[in-house]
Amino acid sequence: MTHIIYSYRKNTGYDTLGQSWAGESVDENVALCKYQTIEPFFLKHLPRNGKILEAGCGLGRWVIYLREKGYDIIGVDASREAIATSKKTRPEQPLILGDITRLPYRDGSMDAIISLGVVEHFVDGPAVPFSEIKRVLKKQGMLFISIPIENILRKLIVHPVGRLKGAIHRTIGHSAFFEEYRYTERQMERMLQNEDFKVRTKCYDDFMPPKNIGLYADFGLLHHKINKWELNKPGKFINAALSGISPKIHSSGCFWICTY
Repeated sequence: MTHIIYSYRKNTGYDTLGQSWAGESVDENVALCKYQTIEPFFLKHLPRNGKILEAGCGLGRWVIYLREKGYDIIGVDASREAIATSKKTRPEQPLILGDITRLPYRDGSMDAIISLGVVEHFVDGPAVPFSEIKRVLKKQGMLFISIPIENILRKLIVHPVGRLKGAIHRTIGHSAFFEEYRYTERQMERMLQNEDFKVRTKCYDDFMPPKNIGLYADFGLLHHKINKWELNKPGKFINAALSGISPKIHSSGCFWICTY
C-alpha cells in the first residue's frame, strides 16, 4: 500500500517547494553532488552531445554541476524562491520558473530528462508529469528518475511514528497538508512500465560516506552535532551495519535509468 506523507501546520503561508535545500547556499548544495550515489551513473549514461532537461531542478545543483562537466543541460522548477535564490549567485545558469506539467519546449526536443524527487509530489499521481516528459522526450530518449522509497525502516518504524505524531497534531488543531507519496520500488517500476519506459539499470539513491540521506532524514537522534548530512558515531555504525546487509533497508530513495 502506498504511504502518504503529510505536513501539519496552521496555514500554508510559505513556499512548500524546494524545502529540502533550506539552510544551504547554492555552492554548498552543488558540492553535495559528488557525494551522491547517482553521480557516477549520470557521468556514465547521460548523452554527451544531447540536450538535457532537469524537470524540477530546485536550486539547480545538478544543472550547475553537470554543466561544469560539459553537459548541455537546462533546468525548470515551479518554486519561485528556489530559482530566485540560485540566480542571485549563478545568474548565468539556464534555470527558468515553470510548471513541469506544461513545459515550454517542443515535442521530441530533449535527448534526456532528469527528474529527482519530483513525481511523488503530485496528489493525483504521476500520470500528468509522465505524459509531459514523454511529449518533450525524443523516441529512444533517456529518463533519469528517482523517488524516496518505502524502505524497510520506514515501514517498520518511521511511518508508524509519523502516524502517531499526526494524530497528536490533529488533536491540537493543526491541519494536514499533502506532501508526497512513498511508493515501493515495485510500484514505481510498474508505473514506469505502464508509461512505456524500459528500465535499463537502477541504484539506491543516497549519499556516500561521510554524508548520508536516509538515516539522516529519518532519525534526528543520529545527526552529527555540527556537520549537516553527516551521522554521529552511533549513526555511522548503524549505517555501516545495514549497508553490509542491504541498502534497501535504509536508503533514502531509488534511481532508475530508462529509455522511452
